[in-house]
Amino acid sequence: MASPSAVVPPAAPSSPAPFPPMVTTGTTPTESKTFTTPSIPSARDSEVLSRSGPQLQVEAVLPPQVLVGTECRCEIRLRNAGSTPVHRVVLEEEIPTSANYLGSEPPAQVHERRLRWDVGTVEAGAEKRYLVRLVPLQEGELRLKPTVTYSYGVEKVVQATRPRLQVHVRGPERCRVGEEAVFSIHLHNSGSGPAQQLVVQAQLSEGLRHAHGTTIEAQLPTLAAGESQTLPLRVKATAAGPQWCRLVVVALAHAEVTAQASLQVVEPRLELRLQGPPRCLVRSEAVYELVLSNPGSAETEPLALSVQVPDWLEFVQAGEGGTYQAEQRCVVWQLPALGAGSTRSIGLKLRAQAAGEGLLRAAVQTVTPHVVGAAALTTSPAAPPLQAKAELAVRAEGVPAIRFEVFDLEDPVPVGQEAVYEIRLLNQGTGPCTQVQLIALLPEGAEYKGSSGPTVVRQEGNRLIFAPLAVLAVRNEAIYRIRVRGTVAGDARFRVQLSYDHMRAPVVKEESTQFIQP
Repeated sequence: MASPSAVVPPAAPSSPAPFPPMVTTGTTPTESKTFTTPSIPSARDSEVLSRSGPQLQVEAVLPPQVLVGTECRCEIRLRNAGSTPVHRVVLEEEIPTSANYLGSEPPAQVHERRLRWDVGTVEAGAEKRYLVRLVPLQEGELRLKPTVTYSYGVEKVVQATRPRLQVHVRGPERCRVGEEAVFSIHLHNSGSGPAQQLVVQAQLSEGLRHAHGTTIEAQLPTLAAGESQTLPLRVKATAAGPQWCRLVVVALAHAEVTAQASLQVVEPRLELRLQGPPRCLVRSEAVYELVLSNPGSAETEPLALSVQVPDWLEFVQAGEGGTYQAEQRCVVWQLPALGAGSTRSIGLKLRAQAAGEGLLRAAVQTVTPHVVGAAALTTSPAAPPLQAKAELAVRAEGVPAIRFEVFDLEDPVPVGQEAVYEIRLLNQGTGPCTQVQLIALLPEGAEYKGSSGPTVVRQEGNRLIFAPLAVLAVRNEAIYRIRVRGTVAGDARFRVQLSYDHMRAPVVKEESTQFIQP
């Protein structure tokens, strides 16, 4: 052993090259995460304790902190600060009782819990390094006491810490489809050391959407012991029903932590039915019913309802405060909101002015209340309005009604001269007459001399058969004139039979004419 007077003052420590990092793996429900332990710190960012013997310097280099259960790399350095070699150097280290020994480089002789290296000779100015790999088993101090011969050694203490993470997530209990829901994620580290390589993963149910999908992941900076952090997560509700947001949080040397929040997403719905008689008669009234229903799980906004009326129908009356806008031929209603699961029926009475057919068209949609003032600044954007439509094919049919007249233009008429009979048909009904036909019976002792009218005629014995008139429109008139010459004196009876479509039985009229001897 060198004498104390030969002790050389310790040299300044140099920065060691870091060893390859050790890797541990944590797993989230969807993918694997890789975490790396810190490499051995250099002298400038580590607490290095050194003490010089007569000829040797002994340094122990440890990280400032280490996580329980992760590998801790400790380095022991021997440096000959003298000018002559040192021989028969022996280095020893006691394995701490609070740690497991993994190995050393170069390998040490292990006896019970003591490590020994037969260093041999350390040349002047030379340095030798010895790596010890340990795993702390509990929180507290991890002490290293490397010693060399002559009992010159150093002692270094490292604090073993453990993070403890708590995570909570809160959100609204209820929201509507199309609205934004905000979840508040709260993280807290109540442990004795920092939570490193922190990853937060949020998983959303099918009815919630985020700009980045249904799984959102964020890597956070180190969360120090006693520190908390709150993160907002904004999502959009896209489907009705029970929905949830589940969180999975992982960190280096920490088991995953989970939390979940649920909310009920509700949705109003709007349906419209239009029912009533599909057929009515001209000048008659028909009552129609508009049925509004909300089979959804939330109340609607106020409603605007309208019905477009064809021009051959006339507005008579509307229930629930409906008003008629003549220029647009439209009946409109302003209605209150419709509760979830509720139904409302509204009556509408119309009168057919003329024959016609077409569609009654009804439409309803929600109307967002107008918000003014400061409230407008905090109101969420309105969801698209709910809409529903309904149609009903309707037809108004007219009823034909012919006024039928037969008369002679002169009476009495001398025998041998012509008597003229006029037949007038006037459709005073509400619908056209079709296939209008006349058949005239000549009186005895009379001769047919000719006729005029809208259709041609043929004679069969004493019968004059006129070709059918295809259509006699409403308010239109048809006039026939028939010339007959009397051959005998007396009362002559001229008969005419009328028939047309939709008529149950023909109508017969007659006109009496006196033929006299001149």
